[in-house]
Amino acid sequence: MNLANQMIAGQAFATFDETTTLGEKALVGLQVVAIGMGVVFGVLILLIGILQIFKLFAVKKPKEAPQQAAPAPAAAPAPVTAPPVTVSANASDEAQIVAIATAAIAAARGESECAFNVISIKKIVK
Repeated sequence: MNLANQMIAGQAFATFDETTTLGEKALVGLQVVAIGMGVVFGVLILLIGILQIFKLFAVKKPKEAPQQAAPAPAAAPAPVTAPPVTVSANASDEAQIVAIATAAIAAARGESECAFNVISIKKIVK
C-alpha cells in the first residue's frame, strides 16, 4: 500500500519505505506544513474575534456633567519655598551634597520622608 492510499484509508501515521518516492515524501511534508499553518492562523483569527467581542463589552462611558454647580474652590495656599542652599568650599564632601539633593527632591515632591535613596551625583558637562 503506498503512502497516498494510507492517507486516504485514514491511517494515523504514514510509513516510509524503500518504495516511497521523493514526490510522496514532499507531498506529506507539504500537507503537514499546510495543516500546521492552518491551525496557527485559525487560532489567531479566533483570538482576534474574542478580542473584538471583549472590545464591545469594554466601552468607556462618557463622563457625565456634574448635576450641581461646584462651589468656588478655596484659594490655594502659597507654595513653601526653601531658602537657596549654598555649598561652600568645606561642604564639598559628597555625603553632604547627596543629603542636600535628597532633601531638595523630597521638598519638591512634598514628602516629609524620602521614598528613594540618592547614591551619587555626577556633574553633567555640556
